[in-house]
Amino acid sequence: MTLRYLTLEGYPSRETAERICAIPSDAARFPIETFERRLKHQYRILGCFCLDEDNLVAYKIGYESRPKYFESWMGAVEPAHRRNGIARQLLTMQHQWCIDNGYRFITTITDASNRAMLILNLQEGFIVSGTLNDRGENHQVLLQKAINIEEEGV
Repeated sequence: MTLRYLTLEGYPSRETAERICAIPSDAARFPIETFERRLKHQYRILGCFCLDEDNLVAYKIGYESRPKYFESWMGAVEPAHRRNGIARQLLTMQHQWCIDNGYRFITTITDASNRAMLILNLQEGFIVSGTLNDRGENHQVLLQKAINIEEEGV
């Protein structure tokens, strides 16, 4: 296994978007139409990717939700590559980019049943900021992490 990590700023190409949507998240594959509808008009999009040889095996995508706030929106790791620290590495890359670009908060939402992601986020300094019921189907947890606070004097 030869892993390579990279970041891409801006909306990904259609080919990259299709490769992203082919990786199963916890529930199922993410429909490209939903991906495009949600991401197409966002500002300051960042994609963090992991490739094994030339095959995309994991991603983490986010965008600026408002000034100084970055939303870590979607991510997944191919089942065969899980439990190898890839999600943590992608999270670290995303957070460093956010720090370097002056963001003060990173927010994310995950299904309450996604224990691995909840644990990772809590270990990486997120706090639970709320919960919601997504159309009565999924109980979700809202998390937030403060960054660049020392520099701002907050």
